[in-house]
Order: sequence, then C-alpha cells, then structure tokens
Amino acid sequence: MEKFQKQQKMIEEANKQKKALLAKTLNERRLRAKAESAKLTKIQKELNHLDSLLTADVSVIRDKIELASIEFLDAQKRYEKAEKEVISSKMNLFEKGETKERLTEHLYTIIHQNEVRKAKKLAELMEILEMETSAEEMELQAPSIPTLTNFNSVHT
Repeated sequence: MEKFQKQQKMIEEANKQKKALLAKTLNERRLRAKAESAKLTKIQKELNHLDSLLTADVSVIRDKIELASIEFLDAQKRYEKAEKEVISSKMNLFEKGETKERLTEHLYTIIHQNEVRKAKKLAELMEILEMETSAEEMELQAPSIPTLTNFNSVHT
C-alpha cells in the first residue's frame, strides 16, 4: 500500500508538474496571442489610415478634375464663339473690301466718262465756234471706257 501511495504521490506530483507546465504553456500562448492580436490591430489601423489617406487624395483630385473639366468646356465654348466671330469678321471685311473696290472702279468710270463727255462737248462747242483743233488736242481726247458689266449700278 505504501508502494501504491508512493506511486500515487509520484503520479500526482507528475500530474501537478504537467498541469503547471500546461498552465504555463497556456499562459505563454495567451500572451503571444494577445501580442499577436495587438500587432494585427495596429496593422489594421495603419491599413485603414492609408486607405483613408488614399480616399481623401482621390476625392481632392476628382474635385480638381471636375473643376478643370468645367473650365475646359467653358474655354472651349469661348474659343468656338471667338473663332466664329473671327470668320464672320473676315467674311464681312472681304465683302466690304469688294464693295469698296467696285465703288472705286465705278467712280473712276464715272469720272472718265464725264471727262470724255466734256471733251466731246468742248469739241462740239469749238466746232460751233468754228475753231480748229490741233493734232495735239485730238490726242488728248481719250476713248470711252466701257461700263463695268458685273457692277450693280449706284444711283448718283
């Protein structure tokens, strides 16, 4: 029985040691798990912080892109309007230049025809007065210029 009790005590002592070792191992693993959990929580917070920074940066850039897009469309509309105005002004300038050119040609024609009429009238008057015209005076008489065919008459 004593042998049995000794063996019982040895088993109990071994069980105590095993239990203590097990408790110590469990405690160590809990501490490691707690440290690992804290580490994971810290990493998760850092990842969330990075995500929030990225989200903020993306939001700011998207707002700037939206503003730039609106400004671009406004500038494009102003450019197209100005381009139309330039084309319209060029066309108007060209038309006014052509009109001026036609009117100038018409004026020269009228002046020339008037001079020709004067010359004829003076020649007639000299004939009536029986004055002789010299060869030099005959050369001064200019031939008549035909009227412009592509010009709309101007009432003068």
